[in-house]
Amino acid sequence: QSACWSLYAGGSLSNYVALSYVPKFMNASFALTDIFQAELRFCAEYSLPNSNPLIVMPGWLTAYAMVVAAPVGMAYRPGYSYIDNYTGAREASQYLFGTYRTRFVWLPHFSTELGVRFNLRSGNRMVLAYRWDYRSSHGGDWRPYDHATHSLTVGFVALLKKK
Repeated sequence: QSACWSLYAGGSLSNYVALSYVPKFMNASFALTDIFQAELRFCAEYSLPNSNPLIVMPGWLTAYAMVVAAPVGMAYRPGYSYIDNYTGAREASQYLFGTYRTRFVWLPHFSTELGVRFNLRSGNRMVLAYRWDYRSSHGGDWRPYDHATHSLTVGFVALLKKK
């Protein structure tokens, strides 16, 4: 059995929500940011064969690289930098829906993921992956936004039904 390359392209929708509470900001101590984006996804996989099926199943290791890109998004953020005191007598719904703004913004999102999947004889998989996500308004707005995360994922995928 020979090694196999697979290429994938597609799309997805993502939603990022961040809640923050920083008491030292006093009346601006609470903030909610919600970013919704349509993404383009590209993935390349390389499956490594195994000539000894007694150890693990053939095609036992798959290495992959994925790139995700989204140029614009819909953001729900505080309407201005000096926000009301959410601890006042008003209801939370008045605070969140009265002072916040929703709009489409230039907010490029770029992420990459590198990982390996170990295909077990049972049909289950173990996954080890590193992911980097980045979103930024590049200072193009009077409320700039920059965010980056690094994630290491260790996972187990269970096969629910065999063919």
